[in-house]
Amino acid sequence: MIKQLNGYLSGFNLLKIYFEGQQIFISERFGSTAKWSKKRQPSTEDYQQISKFLNNDALKIIDNWQAQALFVAAADFKKTADISTTTPWGGRYSQKDAHYWYERQHKFARDMVIVNNELVGLQIISDDKTVVLIAPGFEDETVLHQWRVQHLFNLEPKAITTTTTMVPMTDGIELATDIILPREGHTPNATILIRTPYNRENYVDKYAIFAKHGYSVVVQDVRGRNQSQGDWQLFRHETEDGNDTLNWIADQPWSNGSIGMIGGSYLGYVQWAAAVNNNPHLKAIVSLVTAGGPFTDALRKGGSLVSALLPLMFAWKDKHFEPTQMVRKDWTALLDHRPIQEIPLLALGKELPYLNEILAHDRDDGFYTPMDWYAKRQAIHVPAFIQSGWFDDDGVGTTEAIRATNDYEKGQRQIVLGPWLHGGNAQYDLGGYVLGPNALRPEMDLKHLQWFDHFLKGYDNGIEVQPTVTYYRLNADQWISQEAFNLDEHQEKLYLDAKKQTLLQQAPDSESIKYNFDSNEPTPYLADLSSNEAAFVADYAAVEKRQDLVCFTSPVLKQSRAIAGVFTVGIYAASSAVDTDWVVRLTDVYPDGRSIALADGVLNGRFRAKDWAHPEYLEPEKRYYFEIETSKVAALIKAGHALRLEIASGAKNLLFTNSNTKAGFNGTKSQIAHQTIYTGKNQLSFVAVPWVN
Repeated sequence: MIKQLNGYLSGFNLLKIYFEGQQIFISERFGSTAKWSKKRQPSTEDYQQISKFLNNDALKIIDNWQAQALFVAAADFKKTADISTTTPWGGRYSQKDAHYWYERQHKFARDMVIVNNELVGLQIISDDKTVVLIAPGFEDETVLHQWRVQHLFNLEPKAITTTTTMVPMTDGIELATDIILPREGHTPNATILIRTPYNRENYVDKYAIFAKHGYSVVVQDVRGRNQSQGDWQLFRHETEDGNDTLNWIADQPWSNGSIGMIGGSYLGYVQWAAAVNNNPHLKAIVSLVTAGGPFTDALRKGGSLVSALLPLMFAWKDKHFEPTQMVRKDWTALLDHRPIQEIPLLALGKELPYLNEILAHDRDDGFYTPMDWYAKRQAIHVPAFIQSGWFDDDGVGTTEAIRATNDYEKGQRQIVLGPWLHGGNAQYDLGGYVLGPNALRPEMDLKHLQWFDHFLKGYDNGIEVQPTVTYYRLNADQWISQEAFNLDEHQEKLYLDAKKQTLLQQAPDSESIKYNFDSNEPTPYLADLSSNEAAFVADYAAVEKRQDLVCFTSPVLKQSRAIAGVFTVGIYAASSAVDTDWVVRLTDVYPDGRSIALADGVLNGRFRAKDWAHPEYLEPEKRYYFEIETSKVAALIKAGHALRLEIASGAKNLLFTNSNTKAGFNGTKSQIAHQTIYTGKNQLSFVAVPWVN
């Protein structure tokens, strides 16, 4: 039986658990210390601390550890590759190889290491952090082997100290900032900066691990959030405030002037916003699921207003971020209410000024200029580690980051694209969609540390010679590595045939097909707003039976073919409305009738020219050309499957539904839009498919 478990994070052994008969003892060096605590029986507070470390219920896992014989010895558990049993801590598992079992249907997977029919360890993958709980001698059965190869395993962590200060911006506003420093020595260190609108105290413990590696770490509330001064204006001040903070850090005695930034979502956005300053102190970034431009991603997609941001706006209703405000049972009713600015009054009893500002500016009239880092991308040169997933609802932001760095030299960027949601590298099943045992990457925190060690400390660790791009191929459970990733390199156009509702390699005769869009009964986008995940793998077969969309399906594939990149959909269409939306989706059609979403895209009709400053209403029944780029994806379309293109005008849950009037998405009155899609030789509507040769 196992007598001891060691808990590792970022290569450091920070926890020891001892099993002595029926008793359990622990010793730890969490927090600021580098010394082991006295061996003791764990208290309730200890279990809470260990749960935070494991990102799981420590009491349930540790107290049940020695009950592993109840399930490890079970015959069905050892023989089947499908979900086979439930462990004492509630996990359901499938087998990857002789020693490794991966957890199904659970976010922050607790993968098991089993040797000689004995549970010897857990590997817990939580996006950009992997914790390993392992018996001595079995470390190399886990990701710790990679840490060992890089000479980063079992190092002694540095003791750290944390102080809080207010950092002045150029305009006099001060931002609340925590500074985490190694206690040992007085030599200035390279610094890692994190800027957040989600309460900096939520990130101090997570990123203090870099200070244990010898970095100075700065965690800051952005303007107007939590304890920082100023007014909260979504995205507007991050370029200037990021630059001021970088300069302030460089002037501190504990900084050597080499600074990196890390974080996801808004924490990714602030990195690119700062990078456009070309500040000489910013030497590296690690961008995770970054938000993108105001008209292409975060606020609007293709000019259509994003309703999926509303839960976050609710959580930002006060200065202190409160995620419980995102969980509601009345989202459906709230999204139907107009005018939109009254929704917070109904739900929260108060207005949201930042929402009202967005509603007041329906075009790029200068208000959004400070927010649009992608428009200033020519100034970006900082080495960038870019990480996202195929089902990241901010995926356009990463698409823009990839394109912004396309002219980088080898070694100056790395791109990792997994089968992940916005929540990242954390689960093997997305709803009912099964990924596979290779879907997660437990070494991402190692890669991030190596990126900083190379560009901030000058370590020759080989990170810069690794493949530039690594991506996961859906339906194959396979990772592909290569030097280039041309997102919009389309090898083949398939033409829409309205008569047969098919996708063809040759242009068909001219035809048209119609559908009606009623904004009072909008086409759904299958997502749960309370989960803060607006992009999800879903089966749209039932949705496709509705009358407010049209589908075009390719012939069944005789041989499996791979895709990688974005789809471009070009349609000739007319509407009876002066303003309407076009929503396209590509799906993988299974032999059993399932239609699994692969990628989608949106374009508001007024912005058909992609000129965000000069929208133009449609002339009813006039034929226009609309070109829509989808989100990116890589997948194997298997023999016997087909590709399907859906065209609709609604995406409830993702977008505020367009009223089909001049008032657009904020209209209190609506009308039915009669939509016509034209296909054929004189109006070649198409989808460009990024087949992999």
